[in-house]
Amino acid sequence: MMMDHCAPEPACGMHCKAKPHLPSMKKMKKSKSSGAAGNPPEDSGPGDGAGSSRASTARGVTARAWRACSFQNAAIAIFVGYMAMVVSVFRGVLFPTAGLVLVSPETGQRYPTVDPMWQRGTLFDVEVVLLPRAAWVSFCLRRHDAGANEQDRCVVTSLVKHLEQPEPRPKRYLVKDFAVLGAFVPDDPEETLGVPATGSNTTVGFWKPLASAAMVTDWTKWPLQTSPREVIGSLQLGRGTRQYLPVIYTDQLGLTKEKLIQINTTNSKLPLEIVVGPMSVSRWQFNALMEQVLKQQLQMGASEQDTDDLRHMLTETEPTLLAVTMTVSLLHVLLDVLAFSSDISFWSNTKSTKGLSVRALFTDLVTQVIITAFLHDQDASLLVLGPCVVGVLIQVWKVRRAWAIGGGEATAALDTTATNTMILLLLPLVVAYSMYSLVRDKHHGFYSWAVSSLASSVYAFGFVMMTPQIFINYKLKSVAHLPWKFFVYRAMNTFIDDLFAFIIRMPAMHRAAAFRDDIIFFIYLYQRWIYPVDHSRVESFDQDGEP
Repeated sequence: MMMDHCAPEPACGMHCKAKPHLPSMKKMKKSKSSGAAGNPPEDSGPGDGAGSSRASTARGVTARAWRACSFQNAAIAIFVGYMAMVVSVFRGVLFPTAGLVLVSPETGQRYPTVDPMWQRGTLFDVEVVLLPRAAWVSFCLRRHDAGANEQDRCVVTSLVKHLEQPEPRPKRYLVKDFAVLGAFVPDDPEETLGVPATGSNTTVGFWKPLASAAMVTDWTKWPLQTSPREVIGSLQLGRGTRQYLPVIYTDQLGLTKEKLIQINTTNSKLPLEIVVGPMSVSRWQFNALMEQVLKQQLQMGASEQDTDDLRHMLTETEPTLLAVTMTVSLLHVLLDVLAFSSDISFWSNTKSTKGLSVRALFTDLVTQVIITAFLHDQDASLLVLGPCVVGVLIQVWKVRRAWAIGGGEATAALDTTATNTMILLLLPLVVAYSMYSLVRDKHHGFYSWAVSSLASSVYAFGFVMMTPQIFINYKLKSVAHLPWKFFVYRAMNTFIDDLFAFIIRMPAMHRAAAFRDDIIFFIYLYQRWIYPVDHSRVESFDQDGEP
């Protein structure tokens, strides 16, 4: 067959090459397909042609449906569904009276309701009773002109909160007793820790310096059948009536651990501020929902530090910024999933590391391990530590994959040159800063010093570690070999991290690193602009078939 296609013609001479004649093959395929559909072979039944066509159509629809049900599309669909559920929940919390149904659709009769006992404009007195020995405070509301037998509305709250915490670790100068280095240590007193009044370092009592009670300004007539369960369960009815007393909410959502005072043997007096005021129904429902969410997180294994960070974000953030933060938090999770999926897909399908810095991958793994160890040593929030652990596991797999498939010699030479130059620049700076931190700063121990010094070096000079890949892009005058889909997802998350840097409490160096990553991404964008991708070349596309 090949000899027939390559037979020399008078006008061709010796320049004809041995390759298939594509138009003839297309015609032959078309004729074969036409024969199969229109004139079935003699051994085919009368209905086999139509059945084959229907089967082919079904296979095509199935293939298109399978492509549509990719991991990324499924993740986006789950995200949209979850967002719709969250919006529905918060709509019911912030506007509890908006969806009330007062009339039964079956019978047309009004549902029975519970009505407020106190009407608008009612004057009332607040009685606060402090029980110092029991560490309790009682708030009671009484109508100003109430009779002797009229019922009051009272709540009691504790002024002590017991928390479980690990054994305290005092910081000290590690080289204070050394002959040479000890001369440069600052003359500061050693850190001392108070002995807890409970005598235990695992369960410690903390004093609440704020006792807050809010009267919910609510005069809604709540139908028993259609009102939210959270509202109906919080209403206290008067004796023998279907009228409810005012709701008193003891607001403790903003009491983070940093505001509490540890009770120990050195406490001679403790401060206490009592605050009484009004609160809207929406605010009451929102705070109650958040308290319930925090309790559920503690039951699921979250630490007090994690819940403290959420308390701080919920109470210390302006409401509009808080709403934006809660929305982009969900978007951040989606982008993390898509970035990890795209990264795994790229390295699973790539056949060569040509144009990619393998040493930069290994360096990135080392830095991620250092950062994760530092965040764990600093008792960082699970919101910050969790993605770092997942990133380390994926980076280990990427390094193994890159070393297994190998790459071009030219890329390896450029990678070696850039990495060696980077080490020569960074090593003296890292050693100098580590020695300075060892002498001038307090640490829990030598492990804490080593981790914090390395982490500080990574945060300060981390952008230099990306120079091998930037150098390879410059030498090759191309960026087509990079996983751009992964970079875009990660860059969008970086911009979200910039917002989190002002809201979520985290180590100051980790906050500064969020803005450092923006610089790296803009450098990559500049290189993509000056080294445009040639879409006519297959080599210019990544493994997903996109530039």
